[in-house]
Amino acid sequence: MSLPKLHYFEGHGRGDVIKFALDLNGIEWEDVFYTVPSFEAVKTSGLFPAKQLPILEYEGQVMNQTKAIVTYFCNKLYSISDSEKGYLEAWYLESLGDFSDKFYVEYIFGPNEEAKERSKKLFLEEIIPTYYKQFEKKILETNAIDSHYLVGDGPTPATLYFLSITTAIFYDGGRDKDFLPTLKEHAPKVVEYVETVKKNEFSHYFEKTRKVYPF
Repeated sequence: MSLPKLHYFEGHGRGDVIKFALDLNGIEWEDVFYTVPSFEAVKTSGLFPAKQLPILEYEGQVMNQTKAIVTYFCNKLYSISDSEKGYLEAWYLESLGDFSDKFYVEYIFGPNEEAKERSKKLFLEEIIPTYYKQFEKKILETNAIDSHYLVGDGPTPATLYFLSITTAIFYDGGRDKDFLPTLKEHAPKVVEYVETVKKNEFSHYFEKTRKVYPF
């Protein structure tokens, strides 16, 4: 049987959290990488339901929409059963989406270097402290450092998204030497959580499977 195929750009982004979910399920996959020009040439081929990436070819179906894919594979391992945990899960996902969008749109893909520098200053002084102090509060309230999970007693999309986004932005390849010290200053328990679970519950993915890309 052929391996599932994950179609995405050669980077972290939305593809990373899908790989994380596959790895937790013990599923190997094949990466199919694109550049922007090469994807433009094939996106109307009929393979891509919404003419966008990522997609996953899995067991005869083409799966798209990252959160739907990640939820599908997380639910094979653990599912949320009560409304309070459901709210916390949705809160994490919406907050992480807001933060990630700001980071990539305003900083990584800013229109010019001057705009990126303005965005960096805003991130260091306001956006990182605002978001990650909230995350730290929730982590402490739910004792996530010991349980290893942000919501409930198993891997939900919130935990996978949080670790994927936080690792990509603050740790990978020295993306920006000022970001991690800012995180350590304003949300030290977040740093403790990330560094604890990456060496324990999720060590296989972060130490053996995950590749580091420039973005």
